[in-house]
This record gives sequence, structure tokens and C-alpha cells, in this order.
Amino acid sequence: MAFTNGIDKNGDNVNTAGITMFSIIDKTFPKTTLQLWNYYAHDIVNFVNIQGDKIFSLNEIDITLKLQYLKENDIGDSLHGNVDASMYGVIGMFNIAPFTISLAYNHSDGEFFNPWGFDSGFTSSMFSKNEYRDNVSAYKFGTKYSYSKDIKLSISYANYGQSNSYGGNINRSLYPFHAHFYVFFKDTISNFLAYILSSNKHLIENDYQYY
Repeated sequence: MAFTNGIDKNGDNVNTAGITMFSIIDKTFPKTTLQLWNYYAHDIVNFVNIQGDKIFSLNEIDITLKLQYLKENDIGDSLHGNVDASMYGVIGMFNIAPFTISLAYNHSDGEFFNPWGFDSGFTSSMFSKNEYRDNVSAYKFGTKYSYSKDIKLSISYANYGQSNSYGGNINRSLYPFHAHFYVFFKDTISNFLAYILSSNKHLIENDYQYY
């Protein structure tokens, strides 16, 4: 895939050779999955995602443990500008039928341009991907109740704390605090879908506070 007539950081029209993607998925070990994904956006950034998943049981509780490491840096002509970001994360999912409980954590160093291919952050919510901002310590708690295979109720809370991102305006100091809480209900029999969202954003700029 090639990019044509794009706009670089200076507002100039540019063309690139597109994106080259490489991935390895290994399931050699029982109940273990190892993954490596590499997205090379020529003259823009190189994005690497490494993840390991392990499934095991403890006292009749089915547990899935996942670890991840993401790295993104500018390459070639650096058409998007300087990028040097990394993030690690961990998530544990505990299946105690009919409930599934999950706990996740991410920490970022630097701001990502784009998580290529898919949203891999463990603390992403339906409404926010703020763990990709600069210097974020994010955590997320979720639980799902499965009344049947067609009727499920999910409750989730994600907190992204403060970041060093500028909100698209590099001339101001913006340190956002984000937290999201939502309840999600789905009935696949009648195709009924409902959710309740509560979002709290607290921005600090030049000693003024916004809510």
C-alpha cells in the first residue's frame, strides 16, 4: 500500500512507498501464544508490538495472563516529525462462571503517532485510547456477566491519570486527567444493545482548571 499526495509536518505534499507489515505468531508451547507484529510506514514511523499470552487454571479458576511491549520511532524522512515512544502492559482475566473479571495496566513513555494494525493497548475502552499519550499510567477494571451465550452485561472503569500531551496545540501546557465508566448490555437474540457512559476529564492549563 502506498501513500500519495499526503501532507507532511510542514504542510507539503509528499509520497511514500506505503506500509510494510511483518508478523510471527507462535503456539509451540501448550496454552501459550507469542506474537510479534511490525508495521513499517516508510519515511514516517516503525511500530513494533510484542505480546505473550498464557492460559492456566488455579483452584478451578481459569486465568489468562497477557504481557505486552510496544515501540514506535520515526524513520527515514520523518514526515510526521520526531517520534520516540514505548509502552508496556499487563492484563489478567479471571473466569469464574458466569463472571469474567479483568484487571489491566499500561505505562507509556513518549506519545505514539498511531498503533498500527489494531488497538493493542490493554487499557483501551470503547470510548478512549488515552494510554497512547505521553507518560501515562493507566489502569482498567472490568467485569462481564454472561446470563447466556446471547445475553451479556459488562461493566468497566478505565483511569488514564495525567499525561504530558499537548492536546494538538504545542503552544500550551495541557495535562489531561481522564476516567471512563460504562455499563454495556447486549442481547443478540433481539439485537438489543444499550450502554451507559460516564466520562470525567480534568484539564490543567496555566493554573486554570477545566471540568
